Amino acid sequence: MNKPLAGLIGGLAGAITVTVLHELLRRNFSDAPRLDKLGEEALDKTVAAVTGRHVPAEKQYPASLAADLISNTLYYSTVAFKPGSALLTGTVLGATAGAGAVKLPGRLGLNAATTAATSNRRMLTIALYTIGGIVTGLVTRRLTQTGRAM
Repeated sequence: MNKPLAGLIGGLAGAITVTVLHELLRRNFSDAPRLDKLGEEALDKTVAAVTGRHVPAEKQYPASLAADLISNTLYYSTVAFKPGSALLTGTVLGATAGAGAVKLPGRLGLNAATTAATSNRRMLTIALYTIGGIVTGLVTRRLTQTGRAM
């Protein structure tokens, strides 16, 4: 399989992993990171800055979920640039995304508590994105291997 397509499929697998694990965590653990709330806030502020209008509350969750899946897929898909070290690259990309999700919201005018209110939230945020990166790396590596049956 060609590298860009393998990267996109791997990136989608990683993005879905982050989303599913986050949903499981937030529904079952009171101190889970709230990536959903962070995404809703970021989407609403961005749309308001561009259009002067806010996203209706009932549309924020599905719109931010779609935006997260697309942006995370594209971000993780960059592992295809280094398919020979896809697992390492995916892990580093994931850990970097997690650290960014912890450190950047407050600096961007977003509610930092959604990902960084407690040490558990910080740790889980970084872990979610790192796991997504690992999944991306594993899937991409598998799809770009040559000479092996799939």
